[in-house]
Amino acid sequence: MAPACAVRAERPSGGRPYAILVSPLSESTSLMTTIRPAVCVIISDPERQNLLPEKALRNLFGLAPAEARLAVRLARGDELRSAAAELNITYATARTQLAAIFRKTSTSRQGELIRLLLISVLSLQSQG
Repeated sequence: MAPACAVRAERPSGGRPYAILVSPLSESTSLMTTIRPAVCVIISDPERQNLLPEKALRNLFGLAPAEARLAVRLARGDELRSAAAELNITYATARTQLAAIFRKTSTSRQGELIRLLLISVLSLQSQG
């Protein structure tokens, strides 16, 4: 399966850019039985309410609170360095936390991680 692609789309107003994730879906990911979507497109607006509650990420993947905070910022489109600055942690600490997040989610790339986080939380929301 091809890797996910994450891009940023600038706002005309100059505010925080949108984060757009385009990810291929495998048959096992598809929730539909007769129609098989080829991709999932998720657009995240960092200026709106948070799509990924930290508590849900902690419960789903066993993330520590600091790891969940970092994961949320990455999922909304922040780069690792800017997420570290926003969280008042060093870039080295953010890299260590990201490695732990990768291990706990069985992922190895940020695009793959974001795809997993968003699809997992969206699945929970559709069940509840």
